[in-house]
Amino acid sequence: MPSAGGGLGPLFRTFVHVGRTSYEGTFELRDQLREYQFRGNGLEEYSLWDFVVNTYDHIRNNETKEEHQGPKRGRPSNLHINYQDSANKPSHCCIVRSPHHEHLVRFVGRWFPRSDDPAVRELYCAEILMVFKPWRNLTDLTNGMATFDTSFHKFLATASSAVKKKIQNIQYYHECSDNARARRRTWLKDQAVGPLNDEQDEDIDMEGDAEVDGNAKHDCHEFWIPKDEEITEEDLERARLKQVYSAERQFATRAMEAAQAANVFHTPEMNVLKAPVLPKASIPEAQALRKMDTLLKAKIQEQLENSGTISMTTQSKAELSPTNVRPNITLDSQHAVNSGGQTDQPVARPLLKLLNEEQLRAHNIVERALLDHKKGK
Repeated sequence: MPSAGGGLGPLFRTFVHVGRTSYEGTFELRDQLREYQFRGNGLEEYSLWDFVVNTYDHIRNNETKEEHQGPKRGRPSNLHINYQDSANKPSHCCIVRSPHHEHLVRFVGRWFPRSDDPAVRELYCAEILMVFKPWRNLTDLTNGMATFDTSFHKFLATASSAVKKKIQNIQYYHECSDNARARRRTWLKDQAVGPLNDEQDEDIDMEGDAEVDGNAKHDCHEFWIPKDEEITEEDLERARLKQVYSAERQFATRAMEAAQAANVFHTPEMNVLKAPVLPKASIPEAQALRKMDTLLKAKIQEQLENSGTISMTTQSKAELSPTNVRPNITLDSQHAVNSGGQTDQPVARPLLKLLNEEQLRAHNIVERALLDHKKGK
C-alpha cells in the first residue's frame, strides 16, 4: 500500500486505490488519499469523508478550461476546483457535486477497530480522525497533542451531530457482531450436555474475529438459524417479512384500514371455489358428451317450434326479404310475444331464478333499455 505522505500509509486501509474506466476506455488506478492530500485550497475544510462523498475527479480539455467562467444560461454549473501543483494532475480538476445528491461510501478491506478495545485505541482514534477531520499530513491529525486519543476527544467536542452519528454507526457494526456471537454461544450451550469447553469457546471467538475481518458471513437478524438446523416454512416466512421495514408494513396497514373505513372496498369479497383440476376426458366420455350435445340441441329446437317462436333454422330466405312487412311487436317484461305481434297471457320465467344478483341486475338493465327503445323513449 503506497503512503499518502507523512507516514500515513500504514494506518489507512481504505480510500487508497480505486479502479475506474477512463474516457478512452482504458482501466486506470486512482490514489484517493493523494488526491485528497493535494486537493485545491477551495476544499481546505473538507474531510476525507466529505471529499469522497461530495466531489469527483474530472478530466479537463482545452475547450472546457474556460467553460465555467462567467454567467451562462440554463442550470448553474457545479464548482470546478483545480488540484495543487504537488498532485501532478494539471489536466484534472475536482468537481463539487450538486446539493441533495445521493452517494454511498463503501469501505474496502477490514472494518474500523473497536472503540472500546484498549489494545487498538490509538489506531481507532487515528483512523476516525483521518476520515472525519480535515488534514494534509500526520501532524494535522494530532494537532500538537501527545496522542491520537487526546486529539480525538478534542475533535469530538466540536464535531457536528452528523459526524457523531457516523462514528456511532461505525461502532454499531461491532455491537452486531457481539450479539451474533452471544447468540451462537447460547445456542451451543443449549445443545451441549454440559458447559462449553475451552476448545468450543475458542472456536466461537475465532468465528467472531472472522466476521469482523469480513472473511465470514454473520447474521444480525433475530431469525438467525444455526447451520446444522433444518429451515422450516415459518423461518422462510419470517425472513421474507424482514425484507420489508416494519415502518413500511405499519404504513401499509394503516392505509388499508383507512381505505376500508372510507368504503373503498365496498364490494364484498367473492368466494373463490378452489376445485381440483379436472382430468382430461377419455374417448368414451367425449363421445357421450357429443351425443348429449346433439340431443340437447334437438330438444331446444323442438320446444321453440311448439311455442310458436320463429325458428331461424327453418325460416326461408323469402320470409327475411325486405318486401315483407314486419309486425308491430310490443314487449313487456311479464308477457310473451308471439310471431303475430299479439301479447299472450303472463308466463312464468323460471330461468330468472338461476341468475345471481349481478347477472339479474344486468338482465334488468338490458330489458328496460329495450322496452324504452320500443316505446320510443
